[in-house]
Amino acid sequence: MHHKNIRRIIKKQLKKQYPNWKRLSRKQKKAISKAVLSEAVAQYDFEQDIQVPLEELIGIEEMAHFIDVFNSGKFIKFNSYNRSNLFIKNEEL
Repeated sequence: MHHKNIRRIIKKQLKKQYPNWKRLSRKQKKAISKAVLSEAVAQYDFEQDIQVPLEELIGIEEMAHFIDVFNSGKFIKFNSYNRSNLFIKNEEL
């Protein structure tokens, strides 16, 4: 679980220091992320207990938000079970 805690720390640091992350080029992002990762791993104490709640480490809220956005699409409803019934013309089936 230490790697997830390190990832959480890095994500917070990148959001704080680089608010315009989407505008950076791919090479700049790679260089910045490598520098931040090496710094975070060097300063991280692997002997300590993780004080962060498990829900924050796993990212349950982010997954729920992703699923809500995916299911609220305007073009195709992926979770509707009644779609197959529309294509059946034979009453016996």
